[in-house]
Amino acid sequence: MVGQLAEYAPAPDRLAARPVTPAEVAAVARLAATADEFNLTGLTFDEGATTAMTGDPGHLVAAFGLDGGETVGAAWIERRGRVWWVLNLVLGRSAFGHGVEFAIADWIVRRARDAGAVALAGRYVPTLSNAAAAGFWERAGFTPSGEDGVFTWNI
Repeated sequence: MVGQLAEYAPAPDRLAARPVTPAEVAAVARLAATADEFNLTGLTFDEGATTAMTGDPGHLVAAFGLDGGETVGAAWIERRGRVWWVLNLVLGRSAFGHGVEFAIADWIVRRARDAGAVALAGRYVPTLSNAAAAGFWERAGFTPSGEDGVFTWNI
């Protein structure tokens, strides 16, 4: 695991990470619409937006499950040259607080590094219901960028 993330994340063999397939788009969009406590930006990418991103080489939409079970988390990522931006990361209530969020961050960092990215950026935008996710990026080892709510990881 990458840096500080190792102490928080569940065993890597418990987290199943994969790019979203067309068959999973509806479930991932539904998760985005219902994950309120751990929705880092408040964005809810619907089926149309998620489908468009899965077919675009400039984006990666990933789904995450534990022990081969249902999808408990998802991330929407934009590849901007050698910098990857996490547009949003959401977790279902059953996964939040168990270290899954850190295992997901680790997976994204490793995937970006393997693709040749030099940096990863994510944002936290406070909403009425996501205060529990405040501080996530810093706890995951990311550094405040100086831009309001933006955190970076230099790969």
